[in-house]
Amino acid sequence: MKSFVMVPGGKLVQKHNRFGGENQPGHDRYSALERRRRLTRVLDLEFDLMVSEVGVVEEEQQREVESTWTILEPCSHFRHSTVFVIEGDADLATRVYAARNGGRHPEKVSCDCGCGPDYFMVEVYGTLRTVTGQLRNCKVRDDRGDLSVTELRRRASPSRWDYHTLEQFLARDDVRVIEDGDISEDERITPMPVRTSPSDYPDDVRTVAWLLNAEL
Repeated sequence: MKSFVMVPGGKLVQKHNRFGGENQPGHDRYSALERRRRLTRVLDLEFDLMVSEVGVVEEEQQREVESTWTILEPCSHFRHSTVFVIEGDADLATRVYAARNGGRHPEKVSCDCGCGPDYFMVEVYGTLRTVTGQLRNCKVRDDRGDLSVTELRRRASPSRWDYHTLEQFLARDDVRVIEDGDISEDERITPMPVRTSPSDYPDDVRTVAWLLNAEL
């Protein structure tokens, strides 16, 4: 028995099927194969989504682990503009910074213009999300050391002074997050650097540094 379908315009045309039409040999086999193919595709997509979600959850859970962090925020952007977020107390953070920056102390004073030390250093306890709340321009409440951070509305391309999500903050070129696992044993035992200022150097050394625009 021939099968017809109506196409736009009201015209009847014969329905063709490489495996035969309904109730014809091959149709049931084709339908089963097609259903199986579609079901397999849906299951594959759902599995890939589940795997990606598990990875995101694990990463978020890792970031929600509370720890001691030390924030190094530039006081003057004349020579230093990078924000350091180092997992560890202030002593360890100072050693790590010195190991990666020519033996310099983060609170060294590079110039005598009155801007103060190169970095403002503060030790805080919490998750990576909470300890970076102020740097990300969130609403932050500090209740005797218990940080409470309120996230704001996400912006597609925030300026430096706008709110940043944690992902946007970590993706910035001027942000360096150093977790405990990133710190080598040599960095942990780096000698404690000495705080210096321009007044610690002879006049001729300061003059040469000024002429060469070099950091003391």
